[in-house]
Amino acid sequence: AGDRWLVQAGPADHNDAVTYAPIHLPRLDEHNVIDFTNEGDTKYIITERLHNSQQAKPHLVLGIQILNPIHNESTEQISIYDGQSLSSQIRVWDLRKDLMSFPTMSKTHGILLRYESGSNAMGNVIIIITSTTGKYDIRQNRAIYFDSFPTLLVTGTHIKENGFGIWNSYYNSYQSEFGDHYLRKSNETLCIVDCDISYNQHEVLLVQSNSLILDKSNMSETTIIINGTTISKNGRGLRHFSRDLRNSNNLFHWYMYKNVIDRNAGGGFEVTLPYVWSYNENYTHSVVLENNTWSFNDDMAFILDGHYAQLNMSGNIFQNNTCKHGLISIRGMEKSMRITRNVITNNRGVYMVEFKANSQSEIRGELKAVFFENTLKKNIPPSPETPTSLIVFDGIQRVRIRRNLMSNNGLAYALVAGVKTARIDSKLDISENWWGTIDYAKIKRQIFDFNDWNDHAWPYLGLI
Repeated sequence: AGDRWLVQAGPADHNDAVTYAPIHLPRLDEHNVIDFTNEGDTKYIITERLHNSQQAKPHLVLGIQILNPIHNESTEQISIYDGQSLSSQIRVWDLRKDLMSFPTMSKTHGILLRYESGSNAMGNVIIIITSTTGKYDIRQNRAIYFDSFPTLLVTGTHIKENGFGIWNSYYNSYQSEFGDHYLRKSNETLCIVDCDISYNQHEVLLVQSNSLILDKSNMSETTIIINGTTISKNGRGLRHFSRDLRNSNNLFHWYMYKNVIDRNAGGGFEVTLPYVWSYNENYTHSVVLENNTWSFNDDMAFILDGHYAQLNMSGNIFQNNTCKHGLISIRGMEKSMRITRNVITNNRGVYMVEFKANSQSEIRGELKAVFFENTLKKNIPPSPETPTSLIVFDGIQRVRIRRNLMSNNGLAYALVAGVKTARIDSKLDISENWWGTIDYAKIKRQIFDFNDWNDHAWPYLGLI
């Protein structure tokens, strides 16, 4: 008996013999967990011959959703491989870093899940996996993958006589300071098309981030599209402000086309973009406004403030607005901008256009910023004694002012060149504009620059 090393499993077995209880694959039974309890334990794994075994249908893919993520204090590490191998060539979701990717779908009918508990696994991670039909490419023998980007489409809708027209709140992280879990996506879109948003007491559209979490997290992009919509007689216009203004994990893209914004009681477009430090020239905020009409609004203000962004403002009409202070103001960090073919007429305000950048982009050199082929006519001041100007420079960014039509305005100056710089010989390009006259002396009187200041406390720019 001492020479035996294989013993058929049975009640007569003794501890000095190795029990032969093979585990058969691919059969699933109570032995599918292979447990080694004592030193010297031996297990036998035997594969079986199968005929006509049922295989997964290749057109099925797997939907994956995380209901409860890994706790911050847990040592668990969970990775999901989008395929049936651990190859570095396939996509891998890390449940600590890639929560914004869920819910999502696999590319094939099989995935691998890798789990490491660590020394202090708190558990209670909940993952839902559901089979769903995907489009199948016979030639490539694989499912065609479509990622899921949440989109809210509001079309042909009347939003009237409410407190707020639309209110959006975005999260800055996956979890609050109180342990609440937030659902964040890498991309999401709000699209408002052919709607009528009128007679609401407060903002037409209020965008906020109420959470202030300073932990670094994955970046999320939010796109807001407003097309062909009438925005009229509301208590306030569009406003965007966030508690995470100085340290955000969210990028925003604003697109407005062919909208009519008129007769609103306050504001207009007041957007403060949060400061995002994981950005580059191609991965940053953007604001595009084309062919919109802003008219007969009270306390009107178009303000773009905050972090670096790419601004394209073309073909818009601003007419018959009464401004709270000034009409258009570009503030915060300097921005790449293209402001062209806009018509600004019959407005009342201290200024019509203000460039007031107070900080520079640390990843860019001199930015391209142009203000050209715009028409500014018949604009008037709030009162005759108020110091006013059509265009005001009151920051550090230089913008090229070219080929604009400026005439018949009642403001004290056409341009105030108050760009802050450390160089006395810096130049501001305002050439090829029409100032309403060909008389050089009259043109010079319309421009307030370095030579007009009573003292030299600030080195303001000269002109070319």
